[in-house]
Amino acid sequence: QHTLTENRFELTMNEILLPVNTKPYDVIKIIAHTKYGSESQPIYRFIKKPLGPARDVHIQTDVLHDYVLFTITTTGVFTESPEIVVDENNITMTLTASAIDINKYQAVYVPSDDYHSNRIVKVNAEVNGKQVLASSDFLLFPISPNKANSFSFDNGSINISYDSGAVFKPLYMQIEKGKYNRFTTYNIEPQDILLNRGFRISVRSDEIDNYTGLYYRSTHGWIFQTSEIDRESNSFSTLLTHSLGEIGLLKDDTPPTFGRFRLRHYNRNLNISFRYHDNLSGVDTDEIKMYLDDELIIPEIDGEHRKVWYNSQESLEKGKHTVRITMKDKMKNESQLVRTFNVK
Repeated sequence: QHTLTENRFELTMNEILLPVNTKPYDVIKIIAHTKYGSESQPIYRFIKKPLGPARDVHIQTDVLHDYVLFTITTTGVFTESPEIVVDENNITMTLTASAIDINKYQAVYVPSDDYHSNRIVKVNAEVNGKQVLASSDFLLFPISPNKANSFSFDNGSINISYDSGAVFKPLYMQIEKGKYNRFTTYNIEPQDILLNRGFRISVRSDEIDNYTGLYYRSTHGWIFQTSEIDRESNSFSTLLTHSLGEIGLLKDDTPPTFGRFRLRHYNRNLNISFRYHDNLSGVDTDEIKMYLDDELIIPEIDGEHRKVWYNSQESLEKGKHTVRITMKDKMKNESQLVRTFNVK
């Protein structure tokens, strides 16, 4: 290791000449330090290149908030700085690769905001003194806060449109096709970014029945969006205004269920309570109906805790009475509960 202070090297307009005897070395690693302690990334210079076997190059693509980061690695040694090129809509962009280690380089790529499609990254590297080529592709949808636009994915099965101001700052959207049970879903990233005006999402399907609806989920379970279909496009649409997440057309043909049902009558007063649950779309609290002897009575409903109760204000007449409760979820699946009791 040699430490060269400023008075020991020669600085010209475009290079620094370091007075180091290279004969004893195969490779030299050069790092610059400031007087405040910050450190540059390393530069490697091979005096004698290793003669090892050819090795593959791996490309890792990380889509971050403000840019895309490529990490290029190999199990061998990069004997020259790799050349990294991105093909964006037939426009070639050459990136500057910075060494992290002798077998690891990184490069930063800032996509243009008017191209919503596939990009190809190509790497031309020298590993163990031998030329190696590698490539990969990735789908990216840049969103500008100052532009309106629309684009589709999966052969038009999902369409995303937005006006100016959809986001607070530039966002690089990615969409991945997935499955929930046997239904197709779309995971839209990133989910940790707060939206401004948001996005209109439309999902199309040729297999639709009366129990099909559009659903969204992020950090919690599925949230019902709509069951209204645009017959011209055979699609369902919703507006995401808070954050991105997973979206899909799901089927709910299971009625909601009653739980912890209790009916008491003492001193000729009636008390009813129960909880409700639904497997997917959720109970429509406007469709919880309670009848006493076929007369509509109004219960109290706690939607947050899915709890319903009723306390009569008038004394019941002696004799037989019937309580009937009907309940529907947001896909109109209906459940009914009937109980009879005697007041003495």
